[in-house]
Amino acid sequence: MRAEGAVAPGFEPLAEAFTEIVAADPRAGAALAVRRGDEVLADLWAGTDGRGRSWRSGTATGLFSCTKGLVAIVVGQLVAEGRLEYEDPVGRYWPEFACAGKEATTVRDLLAHRAGLPAPREPVSRAELLAWAPVVRKLQEQAPYWTPGSGHEYHALTFGWLVGELVRRITGRTVGTELAARVAGPLEADVWIGVPAEQQHRVAVMRFDDGPPLVRGYELPEVPWGAHAVTLGGALPETMIGPGTGFNDPEIQRAEVPGAGGFGTARGLAKVWSAAVADTGGVRLLDPDLVARATVVQSAGSSLSALPDFRLSWGMGFELDSPTHRLLTPASFGHAGFGGQLAFADPRHGVGFAFLTNLFPLGADGRADRLVGVLRERLASGA
Repeated sequence: MRAEGAVAPGFEPLAEAFTEIVAADPRAGAALAVRRGDEVLADLWAGTDGRGRSWRSGTATGLFSCTKGLVAIVVGQLVAEGRLEYEDPVGRYWPEFACAGKEATTVRDLLAHRAGLPAPREPVSRAELLAWAPVVRKLQEQAPYWTPGSGHEYHALTFGWLVGELVRRITGRTVGTELAARVAGPLEADVWIGVPAEQQHRVAVMRFDDGPPLVRGYELPEVPWGAHAVTLGGALPETMIGPGTGFNDPEIQRAEVPGAGGFGTARGLAKVWSAAVADTGGVRLLDPDLVARATVVQSAGSSLSALPDFRLSWGMGFELDSPTHRLLTPASFGHAGFGGQLAFADPRHGVGFAFLTNLFPLGADGRADRLVGVLRERLASGA
């Protein structure tokens, strides 16, 4: 299988590694984009989109938790504008939230997965997920599973409603609208929280490698929130996607699910992350002082459920470099996503990186890690 696109001189090994990755399974589609400001270091794509078409430069796919990084950029901009403070209680901006033991919960707690709300206590239906307000109401009324701030557990989906509602309370607009106005629009980048109907034909169909359902790791009997952390009690399949279901469902794609429901192209995503740390197309999204504040480690190591795969590090909504998940350098920040997706910025090199795919493996996935390793070597060589 031949990859389309191009790389800058000196980055040919990145194209070679990407070609080998996509050639390993001809049913897969994938794209890789790396930018350094206005310099395109890699813009590659290959494979199929699951609709019987070849993957193209404009093919979009689900970002899953890479979406959280986009939300964190919007929040960081509000902090830089003085409209929000990380250490403020959430109730200052969202008064109804300050109840049932959540009165002292801070914005920092929401962003660093320390809010004690990793799943709704009451089941969420598909109709409620599509409507936004019912999910927000359930979360604002429920008691936390632990004292906010006392420990962390990955808020796989609830992160999006919690932080997204905070953004809505401050700006009067949904987080998807804010992303479009503040980030995607100025950069002319194809990234969305809520896919526009006219763009849905570009979205790849996502599927698993052959075999049984991929993940049942959230269904942990020793933690009371386990069963609902991903399914929400009924709104989504436990594997996140299926034929026409979950994030392959066109209605869910059009809805705003900002914990995991972003969609976009690798080209657009790399442009966003480049602009987070370097002038890109005349746009700079985050100033260095804000980046320094937002990338201080807030949660790290074992979570309350002690899931090995979630011994990661988070700043203010951003996933950080950690022993469990190495990014480009210790200064990198962004977010990985379910199924192998990865997008991040690196301020040391002024680089934005994005790897996206539509075929999710049933075991350990080292595709993005391999590409990051090659990029690290090429940058270290002076390329």
